[in-house]
Order: sequence, then structure tokens, then C-alpha cells
Amino acid sequence: MPNGESIAKTTIKKVAPYLNRIVDHGEEAPDQLLANPANWRIHPKSQQDALNGVLNEVGWVQNVIVNRKTGHLIDGHLRVALALRKHEQKIPVVYVDLSPQEEALVLASLDPLAAMAVTDKEKLDELMKDIQTEDEVVLKMLKEIVEKEGLLLGEVEKQTSGNLSDRFGVPPFSVLNAREGWWQDRKAAWIALGIKSELGRGGG
Repeated sequence: MPNGESIAKTTIKKVAPYLNRIVDHGEEAPDQLLANPANWRIHPKSQQDALNGVLNEVGWVQNVIVNRKTGHLIDGHLRVALALRKHEQKIPVVYVDLSPQEEALVLASLDPLAAMAVTDKEKLDELMKDIQTEDEVVLKMLKEIVEKEGLLLGEVEKQTSGNLSDRFGVPPFSVLNAREGWWQDRKAAWIALGIKSELGRGGG
């Protein structure tokens, strides 16, 4: 080879594609679904009420997950419980085929993996302005999200009575436009005071 140079050969390692463990979709009567005996999640009343409010307003948008090999639920225990409480005839189900060991791994990791995601506060602020709801429980949940994430909306005064504008101190989620002049003025005033809501609320 010229000048004694060698040409390194690049070895391309072939990686196997992800397995598709979904085997079917369908609907099931909620009283025919088996709770997973290893389910470690406890659902407080506040979460039950919030999910029930969203289901009442929007309906089903996500399947519960059932392992066909064991018959156990892997995800969706609260949705099944709410469906039973409301005497729903059928709920949407996705079926997977997993060994008991794989079932345990998914059951243990599904929610924690989702919780590892971080928040783009600017995008969530934008998303909030497009939400239209008058359900009291859903509104309470949205306010808790706003405050937990330290969004600009989280700075508004907490109210417990009056119309939506009174409660939020600004127009409600259904009409809020973060690009409007009055909102930009308020944001500029907060920045001038050193308020950095995008940094969230620290443990201190």
C-alpha cells in the first residue's frame, strides 16, 4: 500500500432488531381480567379521581396490557378497576406473550422507565394553553402538574372559587395564549425580578 499505510477495516456489528412481543389486540370484559399478584403500584384516591375525570371527558385512548401466557395484567390495573366500578362492558386490550421472568421485568420497569423522562417546560407551557376542560378534577390535576413542573402558570394565585379566570388569575387553559402581549409583559416582569420558573422548584 502507498507509503506503507494500511487501511483499517471497519467491522460493522449487526444488532438484532427488537422483538415484537405483541401478539393480538382486542376487547375484554373487565371482570375477566386477572390482576397481577406481583403488582406493586398503589393508586391513591386523587389519582383515581383524575384518571376517572379524563376517561369521562375523553374516553379510552390506551390499551391495558395482558400477558397471554399467564393471563395476568401487566399494565392498566387502575383502568380496569375504574371500568369495573362503572360497569363497563368491554375495555381495549393489547396481548403480549412473555415468560414469567419477562413479565416480572416489564412489570417492575414500565412505570419507572416512563418516570425517567424529563420535562421540556417551554413545550409543556405551550401544550397547556391548548387544553379545554371544565371538569373540576381534571383542572385540579392540571394545576398540580403546572406547580410541580414550575411552569409560568404555576406562579398564579391559587383560588378555590369563582370562574376559571378568577381561579387561575389569568385566562384558563382553554384560551391562554403565551404569545399575547400582556402575558409577555408579565413574563418579562418576573424575569426582571430574578424569577426563573424554568429551573423548577428545588428541594430547598
